[in-house]
Amino acid sequence: MLSSQGKKIGIAILLIVFTLAMAACDMNSIDFADNDDPLSYTLTVEMEGEGEILDDDGEVILDPAEDAAEIAEEEEREEREEREELERLEEPADPAVPEEVEEEEPEDEVEAEVREDVPAESSEDIPEPAEEREDTPEPVEESEDIPEEDQLEESDIPARDEPLVFEDDRLAETIKAALDKSEEEPLYREEAAELTKLEALNRGITSLAGIQQLTSLEQLFLMDNQISDLTPLAGMTSLTQVNLWGNEIQDLTPLAGLENLEYLSLIDNQIDDVTPLSRLTNLKKLWLDFNQITDLSPLASLTSLEHLSIKMNQVDDISALSPLTGLKTLSLVFNEISDISVLADLPNLEKLDLRHNQIADLAPLLASDNLGPGSEIDLRHNSLDLSPTSRTREIIAELEARGGEVRY
Repeated sequence: MLSSQGKKIGIAILLIVFTLAMAACDMNSIDFADNDDPLSYTLTVEMEGEGEILDDDGEVILDPAEDAAEIAEEEEREEREEREELERLEEPADPAVPEEVEEEEPEDEVEAEVREDVPAESSEDIPEPAEEREDTPEPVEESEDIPEEDQLEESDIPARDEPLVFEDDRLAETIKAALDKSEEEPLYREEAAELTKLEALNRGITSLAGIQQLTSLEQLFLMDNQISDLTPLAGMTSLTQVNLWGNEIQDLTPLAGLENLEYLSLIDNQIDDVTPLSRLTNLKKLWLDFNQITDLSPLASLTSLEHLSIKMNQVDDISALSPLTGLKTLSLVFNEISDISVLADLPNLEKLDLRHNQIADLAPLLASDNLGPGSEIDLRHNSLDLSPTSRTREIIAELEARGGEVRY
């Protein structure tokens, strides 16, 4: 593109040429002809008015004044655009406001028309992109330091607890043996959690510390050991059967919360208070033989009891047993009992052992409907009048007539 100054010079020269032509020529027309050339033509230029140039038909083909005005207008417009362009380039760039970009015309209109003329393809012929599967695993960020083949998710690494520790080595050995492990092998929490039954007879175990780690234990039989502290059992609510016969237990408080217990044997210990047992309402069988128990009142709440044995204690009052109507077996051997009237309230009794007490009156036994066929009653070593004509002999005869077995 010519500069503005160049355009001005060109226009000036053109005007001078036309002015000189008009001044120098007095002819009204110029004829260019070549009769010998079949392609020749004649151009007649009429010059009239103020420099107008006419063709043979008198039509104006060049008006210098009009053309000069148009050229000047075009020149002014171009100068204005150049000035605006320079001003725009000189303005500092604003990073927050993007430069305006002239909207380009859409692609060739002919191309758009061609698209309209082309029949649309069936949607069935165009394969749709496969939908992403919901279960596609998320990409795992690779560590920069660890080779890809050595990378593992934390969840893939099995957690391993520290080996369990027990205060009493004999208890630890018993537990390992129950899990088929050697004494030298360590025992871990997940392994201990699999154990549901533990039994050890006369192993010399003195401490239960650590046994609470056997979180799934249901049956615990540790007979004839030297256990005195039951504290580790306090939270073992999964226990349903416990046999601690032949130990050195005095305090039953840790057992108070084991409300799932159904079977409990505490024979041959040093117990004189059974109050903590009052909450064990699911107990069905209870052995308290060979202790120093005098008060049975805490047992009145154990209405699920079916078997109760209190041999070799110091009980002289059994009236607290009245609510235990589900009792089927009751053993009160070697106590100081004289009054058995409460037995009339126990309709389901089938086996009754009253040996070695101070009982004289057997009348309450006749009130128990179940002391009939198949029942067993042992009355030996009491204060009974067994003369042939005594009331005691009559009651015994009647109980035998029902089909029961009576020993006296």
